[in-house]
Amino acid sequence: MTPLVPDAYYRRMLLGREPEQQRIAELVAGARLGQSGVLVLHGEAGIGKTALLDDTASRAGDMAVLRAAGTDAESALAFSGLHQLLRPALHLLDRLPAPQADALAVALMLRAGATPERFAVGAATLSLLSRHAEDRPLLILVDDAHLLDPPSADALRFVARRLLADPVAIVISTRPEAEARFTDLPTVHLGGLTLAATSALLSQSVAIPATAEDAAHLHRVTLGSPLAIVELAGELDRIRDTPDELPMPVTETVAAVFGRRVTALDDATRLALLLAVVADGDLGLASRAASATGASIASIAAAESAGLLKVSAGRAEFRHPLVRSAIYRGADPQSRREVHRAVAQALPAAAQARRVWHLSEAAIGADDDVADQLAAVAETYCARGAYGVAVRALVRSAELTNDDALRCGRLVAAAEAAWFSGQSARAGDLLVDAETITDDARRLTDIAALRGTIALRTGSLRDARDLLVDAARRAESVDPQVAVALLGDAVTACFCLCDTASGLVAADRIEALLPSCTAASTQVRGELSIGIARILAGEDGLGWLRSAVTTLSETPSVLDDPRRPDWPILGTLFLRESAVGRDLVTRVVQDRRDRIALGSLPNLLFHVARDEATTDKWQSALADYGESAALARETGQTTDLAAALAGLAWLQARMGRADECLANAAEAQALAKRNHMALAEIWAQYALGDLALATGDAAAACRHYEELSMMLSDIGFRDVDVSPAPELVEACVRSGREDTAEAIARDYLRRAEEKCQPWALARAHRAMALVNPTSVVRARHLDEALRLHDLNPDTFEAARTRLVFGSSLRRAKQRVAARPHLRRALEDFQRLGARPWAELAATELDATGERARRSADGYSAHLTPQELRIAQMLGDGATTKEAAAALFLSPKTVEYHLRHVYQKLGIRSRDELRTVIATQPR
Repeated sequence: MTPLVPDAYYRRMLLGREPEQQRIAELVAGARLGQSGVLVLHGEAGIGKTALLDDTASRAGDMAVLRAAGTDAESALAFSGLHQLLRPALHLLDRLPAPQADALAVALMLRAGATPERFAVGAATLSLLSRHAEDRPLLILVDDAHLLDPPSADALRFVARRLLADPVAIVISTRPEAEARFTDLPTVHLGGLTLAATSALLSQSVAIPATAEDAAHLHRVTLGSPLAIVELAGELDRIRDTPDELPMPVTETVAAVFGRRVTALDDATRLALLLAVVADGDLGLASRAASATGASIASIAAAESAGLLKVSAGRAEFRHPLVRSAIYRGADPQSRREVHRAVAQALPAAAQARRVWHLSEAAIGADDDVADQLAAVAETYCARGAYGVAVRALVRSAELTNDDALRCGRLVAAAEAAWFSGQSARAGDLLVDAETITDDARRLTDIAALRGTIALRTGSLRDARDLLVDAARRAESVDPQVAVALLGDAVTACFCLCDTASGLVAADRIEALLPSCTAASTQVRGELSIGIARILAGEDGLGWLRSAVTTLSETPSVLDDPRRPDWPILGTLFLRESAVGRDLVTRVVQDRRDRIALGSLPNLLFHVARDEATTDKWQSALADYGESAALARETGQTTDLAAALAGLAWLQARMGRADECLANAAEAQALAKRNHMALAEIWAQYALGDLALATGDAAAACRHYEELSMMLSDIGFRDVDVSPAPELVEACVRSGREDTAEAIARDYLRRAEEKCQPWALARAHRAMALVNPTSVVRARHLDEALRLHDLNPDTFEAARTRLVFGSSLRRAKQRVAARPHLRRALEDFQRLGARPWAELAATELDATGERARRSADGYSAHLTPQELRIAQMLGDGATTKEAAAALFLSPKTVEYHLRHVYQKLGIRSRDELRTVIATQPR
């Protein structure tokens, strides 16, 4: 067949693709107008994806164009695809925020530095591309994205999910691989051509006109693949002989065509082609390698004449990826190994990673020297945050390792890298492989510990508890400090499971081990774990918590562990006191944002939101719960997702947002059941009770609270702070069940007195006031409740007590005395955004003869979670660039959301925004 001229070839490949061309043209036009857009072209090899990308590039006009393409040879080289894409924009690197510039520079090996967090490179890439697009609209084209190295693919997906208002268009082509990476982005599936388009393409591809029957037959056996139609147009006789009962898969058909062309070439040309393939098209490298094999790269000209490739600027540009596949597959194994070895020897010393990969492909059986080099390369990848590629290097290193102990260690390291890269299933499989080749106690401890850590964030919490406890048992005699850390994580699992019995056992073991531990971090983590476990079981753990929080307040860095970012603030959250460790919360969150630690933020933001929801910062809690849930979805952390949704539902219940509350509670309960996360189920149930109470359905509230109380009793979860008894008392009183309410209130007061913390005691005295018929006794209980409320920061609980106090005084005909309590309650409910409760307070105040001033909804009621977070950050004085860096967005996207905030709130400036934000606690 006469070789095709490339331009003519791609024009033919575009036949019948007018709808896709129009879709891409609209995307590009939107980018020119400042509206970001992403499109994934999804289809089998030869379907025309590359032709569409080339066509898009030819129509880019004055747009800046960045291009990259995945290749087999570089799919194991960390960030090679990203470097290829960003190379023309790297001169802007120093204009990024310093943490982002450092992360990207380290990843691309432009400078040395600390290991970037998993998503830090994505955030930096987003900023760099956004900055590049400030000068003129930007078109990003990525071909064969299924062959990108994993960290480059992760960064590209990160960017594509977050672009909104930048003048950037992204078009990505990929095949339907088993582990598709871009399925959550807007996608066009490229199917086969229609019969009419097939006929038109066939008529342009053969000198002698083909019959309609030929076109129909070719359309049927190629499934309309443009590449297959073009390549098989000259073989119609063979196609006619194909039985109708045996349709040919397109990829096999096309590969066979290329295979026949390669086979027709002489041995010297085939060897030259193989050298070019293994050298990834670099003819200079292939030529140097050829001299070691006695071959000559010059004979590759025959392959160019056959239309298999084009030589340009020292590179071999293959007609299609399947040309490369056919060449490589057609070579005998020994020839492939020899060529890999020759290419390795021809590479410069600076290309160590590529060199080692080629040596590993040249190896037969074990090769400890190459295995050691691969392990060193993997260590370098991990230092750059390229964990996905490190997995491949470590697995191949293990395959080439003779020593069982060393091989096992490399498999465990590969599993850890897989976990860090988000491949939890792969990590589990690698741990199984590692476990089969070792009986070493320390190594088995490492395996169990990693399994437990993975299960704690993404799987069954029961499995996590058992694995962590078992790993700790193995570690006790070897390293008590490791055992304490593992038992601390086991306490976390027990907390989520509401398994107080196992938590107490773990706490006792920690207490026994602490005297033999010297590290301050171990001491603090142990104290926190013991305190939490004992409080949850209804025992005294406050002393342990106060000791740990005191140490952390003086030396916050003592628990600077990126894998456990929530530990420094847990003590503060459990104490529920106004003056103890409050600044730790803000400090830790800001530190995680400064480090661009997106992977650790879901868990941390959940805890922060929970704290804010029990203070006066409900607007912040809404934003933090929402951000926690969104990031947990993105990072696959289902445990944190369940917790964030349950906490969000609970807050929305108190704000009267019924539809949102019910939806989030339902999803949280489903996730909780799947992962055995009783804590999220409890909070979701609490949310349903609070929603019913807030909306006036006392009977439904009683049912929900009673079910919750029974659940807590059944599992032995005795922390008085989690009991819904005060709410149940109020619901029973509203339902006319005074006797039941009194018994519940007395029991709750007894338990609160045992714990002796102001938050629970204040709620207990309010409950006692609700069931006491004597006004003097009621007033005494309520006065004590308000005194105790002053010792903790929970504005909502204090406002509820004032509402009860004011209502009690009004019913006792003391209207003037009732008004200050009701006014304050109304003001606090309105500031929080607790609409149903504000309405109750306003109604009571009206009944005293004073007309209540009912305010409009708080600003949070009008904004999406993303808009809310941006409004708060900018309202607090952050710049657009600071907000963008903190929220992993581009500045243009922040400005886009800000315009919507202005429209929804009816304001026009940052000054007005600051005034609005200041109306509610920050």
